[in-house]
Amino acid sequence: MPRPSAFEFKLTNENLKNHKLPGIGQIPEELIKAGGRTIRYEIHKLIISIWNKDNLPDERKKSYFVIVHKKGDKTDCSN
Repeated sequence: MPRPSAFEFKLTNENLKNHKLPGIGQIPEELIKAGGRTIRYEIHKLIISIWNKDNLPDERKKSYFVIVHKKGDKTDCSN
């Protein structure tokens, strides 16, 4: 799999949704967007550095799912 290009990273960044909970890095999407090209460049450098080492930090191998009830019957798990 080829490493992500700066252009791909820019497109992904532009499609981030606002007002969402930050991930494990605790960086809100709005902050990444507000940083513009400078922040995108630095984050892309970090991603490429990790990619080239082919070694993902342990904390990045974890995923957390938080179930949030939105509407309807709270006992209905399909909601």
